[in-house]
Amino acid sequence: MKNTINSQKSNEISLLLQISKVFQQPLFHQNPEIELNSIFSQYFSNSKLKIYIYDENIDEIREFSKEWVIIENQDKSLFLQNIYNLLKNNNEKSFYLNGKPMTKSSNITWQEDNTLYLSLWDNGFLFGFIELKFDSLSREITDYFNVLNLCTNYLSLIINKIRLDEKMQISINFHQSMKNIAKIIENQYELNYIIPLIGEMIDKFISDHLIYIFKTNENGKFELLWPNSYSPQKLDIHLETIKKTKKYILSDDKNAGVFPLISEGKIFGAIAAYGTINKLSYKKIEYLEQLSNQVSITLEKASTYAETLKHATMDALTGLNNRRQFEKHLKNTTSAAKRKKLPLSCMMIDIDYFKNINDTYGHAVGDMALKDVAKIIKQQLRDYDLPARYGGEEFCVLLPATPIEEAKIVGERIRNAVEKQPINLERLDFQDKKIISVTTSIGIGQYSMNEEPEILYEKADKALYKAKENGRNQVILFD
Repeated sequence: MKNTINSQKSNEISLLLQISKVFQQPLFHQNPEIELNSIFSQYFSNSKLKIYIYDENIDEIREFSKEWVIIENQDKSLFLQNIYNLLKNNNEKSFYLNGKPMTKSSNITWQEDNTLYLSLWDNGFLFGFIELKFDSLSREITDYFNVLNLCTNYLSLIINKIRLDEKMQISINFHQSMKNIAKIIENQYELNYIIPLIGEMIDKFISDHLIYIFKTNENGKFELLWPNSYSPQKLDIHLETIKKTKKYILSDDKNAGVFPLISEGKIFGAIAAYGTINKLSYKKIEYLEQLSNQVSITLEKASTYAETLKHATMDALTGLNNRRQFEKHLKNTTSAAKRKKLPLSCMMIDIDYFKNINDTYGHAVGDMALKDVAKIIKQQLRDYDLPARYGGEEFCVLLPATPIEEAKIVGERIRNAVEKQPINLERLDFQDKKIISVTTSIGIGQYSMNEEPEILYEKADKALYKAKENGRNQVILFD
């Protein structure tokens, strides 16, 4: 008998030692289930551990290891909800074996199907539980109550810390998104440029739902602005409904929601979040409502700004000609070339991987890159060459009296200058990195006297596409 007790104590100490070692590993905090399963399988054959978390936002049980994915099987979901209620209502946290209460454990519930449920508490609030399933009990599980209690208590602290960290990160991401959306209007005013930026910000934040941005046309119908395609037509009825209510609408299953964009009391667009599995939590609904308000303000300012600049000639960010002015120069310059029978070349310049710059370092760094590249382009040109910011990260240059072979020399000069001139982030007090390097892809076309002016731009644009397709950071002539 004494040897049996000593052997049991040794087993308990061994199990406790292994668990305590695993608790200290940094990777354990990322997925506790994997490590604990490997340990428990040594003591209880064919055992399987799962961690479930109660999501108070939608009053449902989620799987912790699958980033809190909800349980799709309704019967299983209802069963787990009943287990949660049983643990929650059991104030004494007593242990049950085949329906009979036992006092060896303070937070274990035993079911007749060889399954243990260990509750996870935080300051009197049951936020989840551990499910331990066994094919058969090769050892007397009651011998390990003390160890399982210690394990559960420590695991409660770890999982609760992970939950709090996730909530804090979501809050940080939300406020950063609000800040970025508000900041976009400082230097950008073209809807076709700022809408994708806003859409991507929201999409990253509400990552488990598809995000769509709509704008009303002259007939009051909603048209998709972002992304390029739209399939869940079941949102259409909600889009029509918000015209009357001017308040957000949720689908019956709460998997989808439509949030109005309002300016001067009128709806001019909407943001829709669509999911097939995950419901929109109360917190995400609140976030989407605030984001919609911020987007409304930003787009309203962009429209006003665009109207103000409609007759302006300069791009506000780079100081180069704007797109409208470029198109005006294109007609005048091609007419002059045709009349004087002089060559005319057009150059399209694109900053390589510009989206990655915005995503990695933020839009302030992206704007700095646009300014610096614009400055280099201007430095490498003659006084009578006509550079313009065409839109986004694209620049156009008209080179009068310049055949395509000479234009290529100019293009290579610009490409080399950009590649050799790093962008100094110290101007923005950037902490992580002092400088970054950018490159450009350049396409060049030459005007033919019998062509429409727009064909010249299209030639340069096709050559630019070829330059990017061939690996970027190069100059390609239209063939």
